[in-house]
Amino acid sequence: MTRRDLLSAAALAPLALSAKPSVALGVSSARSPRPSQGTYAATAPETLDLSDRAAIALNALSGTLDPENKYEMYFGATFVANPPYMFHETTGLPTNNPKYAESFPMMRVMSGSDRFLDIEKGMMDAMLSLIAKDGLYYSPALSSRPWNKDLYPGPESNEDFANVYGNSRLLLAFMAWMQYDPAGPWEEKAAGIARALSRIAVRKDDYAYYPDSRIGEAFSYPKSGWRNTDEPEVEAMGAEGSMFVYHSGPIRALTRWYLVSGDKQALETATRVVRFVTKKRFWGARGVPDDITSADRAYFTGHMHGHTAMLWALLEYAVATSDSELINFVRDGYEFARHHGIPRLGAWLNDSPDVEVCTISDMIAMAIKLTEAGIGDYYEDVDQAVRNQLVESQFLRADFLQQIVDAAPKHIAKPPRETSERVIERCIGSMAPMLVIGYDKPFCLHCCTGNGTQAFYYAWSKIVEPRGDAVRVNLLLNRVSPWMDIDSYLPYEGKVILHNKTAKAAFVRLPYFVDPKNVQVSVPSRSLTPHWMNKHVLLSEIRPGEEIQITFPIKEDVATYTLYNVLERPYYSERGHSLRTERQYACRFRGNTLVEISPRVSMPSYPLYLRDHFRQARAPLTTKPRYVASRKISW
Repeated sequence: MTRRDLLSAAALAPLALSAKPSVALGVSSARSPRPSQGTYAATAPETLDLSDRAAIALNALSGTLDPENKYEMYFGATFVANPPYMFHETTGLPTNNPKYAESFPMMRVMSGSDRFLDIEKGMMDAMLSLIAKDGLYYSPALSSRPWNKDLYPGPESNEDFANVYGNSRLLLAFMAWMQYDPAGPWEEKAAGIARALSRIAVRKDDYAYYPDSRIGEAFSYPKSGWRNTDEPEVEAMGAEGSMFVYHSGPIRALTRWYLVSGDKQALETATRVVRFVTKKRFWGARGVPDDITSADRAYFTGHMHGHTAMLWALLEYAVATSDSELINFVRDGYEFARHHGIPRLGAWLNDSPDVEVCTISDMIAMAIKLTEAGIGDYYEDVDQAVRNQLVESQFLRADFLQQIVDAAPKHIAKPPRETSERVIERCIGSMAPMLVIGYDKPFCLHCCTGNGTQAFYYAWSKIVEPRGDAVRVNLLLNRVSPWMDIDSYLPYEGKVILHNKTAKAAFVRLPYFVDPKNVQVSVPSRSLTPHWMNKHVLLSEIRPGEEIQITFPIKEDVATYTLYNVLERPYYSERGHSLRTERQYACRFRGNTLVEISPRVSMPSYPLYLRDHFRQARAPLTTKPRYVASRKISW
């Protein structure tokens, strides 16, 4: 993404922060193209639409903020309490509010919704006010955030601190806002953070790193300067046992800032940090055969999200610098990571029974970026993850949550750290780490809400893409766009209708379970000859206003998977060997969509994959407004 790309995307529709999407309602006609802008009414299959999920996500992004305390997000929520409550943690403002700052514009681009703009503006204004003259975004001292008295009863630091990862995520957010609201102060603030991240990096020999001063959130820079400049000795340092998370942020953000601005200092800093984190002492997996040098292949043992976040950052840098060796390193690490858990569900886990949404987001992003780098086609991984564990991890069922609350012990919220005000209502649309079968003791960690909502955008933005006067359809999911609308009848039927608007040709990727010999392509009133390349079909000489129908058989299949540590967190014997529990899961699929799984969690709980309706032979139809995004956020 160059600066010209970024600004041209923003120029599609200059936007004031409070602007509403234009509306031009009308019923689409097969004889003329559907509208290429605004909002229009259309009948479409009632199947997964990520823009709908984005609209619901805005409820959670706004509802989990605390306007009374600088709009700091409540880091978590628990529903095994009556009433349920949300709570603050030290990581909210320093590292997770910046994720929300990036998610808000992405969800608005997807959905066109203008709900909760006042709350969004309040949060952004509050965060801008915390940026100091040195360019860094500082979290107030622990002693000035009231809930820290509960978390840190001993002596506390009275110094503001700037978390390295949080500042990196805010730099990424500001680059998104530069495209969404070009008139805002985002570019100036982004440049300041980039300069500061380079300035505070500790340089040694030919590499650089960020130390942990143990003030506030891990790997945070005190306003008076580093109190400790020792380099991390092992990867398992910092919160959740992973210093990789904190170092991944500067690599990804500074690399992207270099592409946007041409800032060579940003690239030089990213290069030095890459040299540090790729040292062999940080890599390698237990139990790998001797003939595989696992440290050379990005294999790992430890915190899954920490490693996948780092792999994604290394991939961004490798692509920007055309480092083919590093791209291969990341590909090996991605392949290693994808075998943990149940890849067909996008249920990736490691050393934990929970599927962390942050990991799903990293893996989806990597799958797309690896495909774009030309080192493989991983869109099947994206399709499977999105249709299954990603969307199932979003809380939509207030009734399930209420059942759990009704059976839970009484709890009296302790403000200002806790609140019990409309918790279920405010958390609808949030995302949570869950077991593959659901949760009997559900809670939210809103770091997952920040990352998971962005995964919606990553996938949505790649469903259909323009390629000159042609389009490429990567995923058979519902999407409206200025170039072509996709109506997907999956998983009920093997049918997709392409409503062409401007394209002269379309290159369509079909899922792995589709046999090209059984595919039918039709256009009303004329013949159309498809051209095949493996699982891709090229449709040439298509016309504006045409509806191209692609049909193929879809059938059910059953698979059994074994997971370890699925009922309890891992523990260790006296000899240090992991004592693993084992459970098998029977899964029934229609195409890439899981429609049934057993065993299940017992009620009251929050069960997943209640999808019997997907086994019907015909997809239900619905007429609703459909919004054509007028902006694009490059990521």
